[in-house]
Parts: sequence; structure tokens; C-alpha cells
Amino acid sequence: MERFITAEQARFLVNESDAGIDYILKELDRNISDAARNGETSIASYVTHTWFSRPVNDITPINPTDVQLKVSKYLKKYGYSVTLATHGGSYIPKGLSDDFGMGPAHVNWCLHIRW
Repeated sequence: MERFITAEQARFLVNESDAGIDYILKELDRNISDAARNGETSIASYVTHTWFSRPVNDITPINPTDVQLKVSKYLKKYGYSVTLATHGGSYIPKGLSDDFGMGPAHVNWCLHIRW
């Protein structure tokens, strides 16, 4: 078998490629335009790679991903305010709940974009 790309190399290629960023920015452009037409002044981005979920009681510092940093930098260049913050209430992911619906509570984090 020929040499197979490692996971580290694949992550490096994703982080260095702007193809994924271009897709995200196109989606955000559409979302921002729609929101602005409806009189809104902000959106919470759930576009691919701009959000994640983590346990409510997780106190480890949150470090934005390379993709989130690139998207934020691009939007800030055009005058947008961008923060990484929680969005919505806590919930128990279906795969983590027990027979009684109990389990570790999670909360979603995403890019909040304001204009």
C-alpha cells in the first residue's frame, strides 16, 4: 500500500486551505444579508466549523480554532464585531442521556456576529 496521509497532515491542509473558509464566508454572507433584510443587527453562526458543544461545567479555557480565527479576522476587516460565546440554553445530548433522560448538560458555543 502506498503511503497514507496522516491525520496531522490532513488537519494542516485544512487549516492552510482557504476552500473551507470560502464556503463558510459564502454561507455567512447569505445569512447576514437575510438577517439585515429582516431588520436584525446580529446573527449566531451555526455554519460548519464555526460552532461546537461542550459540557456546561467544563471550565477549561476555550481556544478558537484556526477556522474560527480566520473567519473572525475576515469579518472584522469589514467592520463586523465577532465574539465566540454561548448560544441558547443547556441541553442533554441524546447520545449521552440515560434511560431517564438524565446526563451531562451541554451548551452550544458559536460565533456571534454583529453589525
